[in-house]
Amino acid sequence: MSDLSILLLDTEPRTHNRYLVLAIADALRRHPAVRRVHVAGHADALITFAEQGFDTLVAFGGARAHAHVVGRLAGLARTSVLWTTEDPYELEANVRGAKTFDLVFTNDRASVPAYGGRARHLPLAASSIFHDLAVLDDDTRYRYDLLFIGTAWPNRVATLNALSARLPRDVKFKLALPWNEHIGQPALEDETLVTDWRCGNRDFALLANRSRVVLTLPRSFSSARADQATGSTPPPRLFETALAGGYQVVVSPEPETAEYYAPGSEIALCSDEAAAIEAIEAALTSPERRIERARAAQARTQAEHLYDHRVATILDAVVEDRRTQTLRPLHGTTPVRTVLMLTHNRMGYRPGGGVEVYQELLTELGEPYRILFLFPVVDDGCWSLRLEGPGIAESYACGAVTPPLSTDPFVEGLFQRILFEHQIDLVHIHHLMHVPLSLPLIARACGVPTVYHLHDHFLICERWLLLDHAGRFCDVVNRGADQCDACLVAANNYPPGSKARRDGMMTLVTEAIDAFVTSTPETARYLQRFFPGLPAERLCEIAMVAPSAPVPSVGSGLKRKRDTDRLTVAILGNFAAHKGGLQAINLIRSCEAYPIHFKVIGRIEDQYRDLIATFRPDQVSVTGSYEQHAIGGLMAGCDVSLHLSTWPETFVIALTEAWQAGLVPIVTDIGALAERVQDGVDGYKVSPDDPGSVRNRLIGLHYDRARLARMQAAIAQKSFPSVDDHLETVRALYDRLIAARPVRHNRIPSHLRNGFDLRLESLGFRTNAPSWTSAAIQWDEAAHPAATPLAAVASTHVRPMPDLPDAFRRLPLRPIRRSECGWSLDVMRADDRLNRSLDLSPVAQGSIFLRGWLHISGPAPKALYLRLTGRCGTSWVTLQSDLRPDVAKWYGEPAAATSGFTGQIEVAGMAFGHYALALIQVADHQLRVLDDIASVFIAPDTEALARFVPEPRKLLNGLPQNITLRHSLPEDMDATTISPGQLWAAEVEFSDASPRLPKELFAVLRTSAGEAWRAPVLRIDKRTVRIVASIPNIDPSTCTVLLAEPHSRNLRILATLFQTRIAAPS
Repeated sequence: MSDLSILLLDTEPRTHNRYLVLAIADALRRHPAVRRVHVAGHADALITFAEQGFDTLVAFGGARAHAHVVGRLAGLARTSVLWTTEDPYELEANVRGAKTFDLVFTNDRASVPAYGGRARHLPLAASSIFHDLAVLDDDTRYRYDLLFIGTAWPNRVATLNALSARLPRDVKFKLALPWNEHIGQPALEDETLVTDWRCGNRDFALLANRSRVVLTLPRSFSSARADQATGSTPPPRLFETALAGGYQVVVSPEPETAEYYAPGSEIALCSDEAAAIEAIEAALTSPERRIERARAAQARTQAEHLYDHRVATILDAVVEDRRTQTLRPLHGTTPVRTVLMLTHNRMGYRPGGGVEVYQELLTELGEPYRILFLFPVVDDGCWSLRLEGPGIAESYACGAVTPPLSTDPFVEGLFQRILFEHQIDLVHIHHLMHVPLSLPLIARACGVPTVYHLHDHFLICERWLLLDHAGRFCDVVNRGADQCDACLVAANNYPPGSKARRDGMMTLVTEAIDAFVTSTPETARYLQRFFPGLPAERLCEIAMVAPSAPVPSVGSGLKRKRDTDRLTVAILGNFAAHKGGLQAINLIRSCEAYPIHFKVIGRIEDQYRDLIATFRPDQVSVTGSYEQHAIGGLMAGCDVSLHLSTWPETFVIALTEAWQAGLVPIVTDIGALAERVQDGVDGYKVSPDDPGSVRNRLIGLHYDRARLARMQAAIAQKSFPSVDDHLETVRALYDRLIAARPVRHNRIPSHLRNGFDLRLESLGFRTNAPSWTSAAIQWDEAAHPAATPLAAVASTHVRPMPDLPDAFRRLPLRPIRRSECGWSLDVMRADDRLNRSLDLSPVAQGSIFLRGWLHISGPAPKALYLRLTGRCGTSWVTLQSDLRPDVAKWYGEPAAATSGFTGQIEVAGMAFGHYALALIQVADHQLRVLDDIASVFIAPDTEALARFVPEPRKLLNGLPQNITLRHSLPEDMDATTISPGQLWAAEVEFSDASPRLPKELFAVLRTSAGEAWRAPVLRIDKRTVRIVASIPNIDPSTCTVLLAEPHSRNLRILATLFQTRIAAPS
């Protein structure tokens, strides 16, 4: 019965194994138990699986890359399957990630025990759509005597040299040995061979089909550990060559090959080069026997080793799993739904306006919603991302301010980490200004629904107000984009072509958004005209609301005191150029002879302050910036309000506030202002930049108080949505989007602490450069290292080694004094957090990133290592060389340019605790050691960050327990201050004499003010608990850190750990 609905995920799309994925998809589609198959990438896998109702996941490749996304995807599936292709080379990462899956198949038989009984062996195979060619019967039709195509691993090069030296010179040898910078150019003794070429998989099959002998050699990774250098199971090339009709001479000491093809009758299996030479010569001199064996090997492949056979094995296991599994609900629920407000600013930072006010209003959504804010902060030429919310205050340094970005790998990884660690259920974007445009695509790839609020026109143009370089409204939708390049060159000095690159990126962004919230219909229509592919069902109209309660209007029976001898005009909101600041100045000047008083309510930009100060007090009064709740009182006594924006506003909260106060608005005939006001009924419309028309309206209203009263009466009949109604509508939108695609946070296991490696490029999108303002080509080899963002350098994770390589292990140690060297640790990150003080040990759960330099006069170093020394031993990490011309310039020594180093160290599997870091240079036949450059506290393989929440229960004293405490803070606690958002890790080991640990245990912060905060701890064994937590955002105080257990309706203290001081939030 065809009932399986399968999503096939290529977990390693950047490798050359795409043809394997297509072959598996072909086999799945032809299997009778499969109803449909979809081949997905990381960009759309989660969305497609949830929206199209798939029930089975087959992840092909491995569990290393994008482990969090793949783990979440596995959590959606009724049955999830992992089929690895790179065991044993990536065995440790695959074993960790495999715990997320229901069924695990490994390509390597010797790796099966490492999975602890959860994995089955399933070798790769051949595909009838790529490799099935008829065996040639006529020996004269073969083009080559001997063929080998494969990467130039050193063991292969050595074998090929041995064969080339001993085979007859007339053997026609076809050889391809592609190489890379890591393994180096192959040192072949026969320099006449042309080896540096590549071919596609179908071309390989054709070459194998036309070669008398195809040589199959194992690969041995020269830099891998001995137990991971070579796999036990042969690679797919063995099966592909057989199906293509090639006769194989296999040089391999592994006996497993004989289980797939019979030595002697189907292949030649040789244990060394001498046997291989004998087999090759025999095949070349006996063509009939060779062709017969090739035909037998092909027949066996067709009977046993096609992807149809492998797929059948997988699906049999899936059916059996369905028969025995306890059906779990596809969509789990959580008591709290977390919404991340991604925005450009927040109140209390840079000056703002209505957007900042509205964002704060959304914090009143109430249960079950928890609101977090993520926004950029710019300071002294650098920028950071700030994360704030209940108990959270964290900053992430992002480097120097750059031109507007399409992509930034570091920020994308950081954003992914925030989505997972803080269990985000929905992202509400209020602005993408100052952050990479790619973030909505990252959210979509993580399966998180996304809302975009149309506060302005940033999606259409970088000049989000749609004002050109001269400050005039640019109707780009109706006018066309012909003049956009000229405008951006004049206004921003962006090169021609920038707008086209930005539009292309924004098209991808709009496709990734689930719902666009617009306050008026025209704003939505304008966006649709620019992006005609935008579906109407994704546009949601929710009228903006004034966050403050309305003041009593004229029609309410509570008449406000007005000066009948003059007209009082309120100029509401920011007094700025795009709000008609210059027009207002000219208007005030033109009304000097009339009894009209202007009341400026709001912040005045610097360029207008001196001009405003020139007016008499009876002409102009200024209130300045105000608290939102005070707006009603400030408008008391006013008759008219001015809203003279020069750009197409998308709502204008101030207009609603003016109406609610009974004021008659005069607005510019553009954007939402024109859309909302009925001319002559509830306000007046005037052309932009026309203060004369505004003056005429004001004079008319002053002398015609009956008309003013009629318009005020009409305004009093208007109704406006309440804050409660607005929040209920927003809540309904959130509920709908989350219900359609709920995020299963509980399916991401604790061992996937590292690997927040999702990037725009991982999703299949490539840009010519990180910034859309750049016309440079900066991908692949054309990318200059200096153009790489600092945080993205050394993105390849390196595993620590138990010892140095044999060549260096016995070299003598020579300690380096600070006085005889120059050095700097420029950057140190634990996971994605920048360590600002090398005096404090950062906490690393997944990885450590280092960048710096060490210069010692003398011979240049041959290699550079990082030594990590902890209580359980010493580990070593190879550091990469980093060119530092700045150091060479500083010292005046060209050799100092080679002093730089960089490294990204994966810490999974290391022992919990403190490590001292030292730099080791291999030079002059010795190990030059610079000790104590920094320290780190490694807390691998722990649960996701524990969160402290307020604890209302009373703390009772219990019996004191003997404990051993190891934690990340310095031992001299009297001198230590910790800050909100800082990570703290601790391990507490109870003595054998202590009572059995309770099932539930908490770490508690008790402040000197008597407040308490609790966080759960992780039990390691019967006597040991651990915690990795972020310090909550609490008032500065002295805190006592405790361990406590629930007792009746209170908490009972088991141990007092230490005291420390909490600093003010940074």
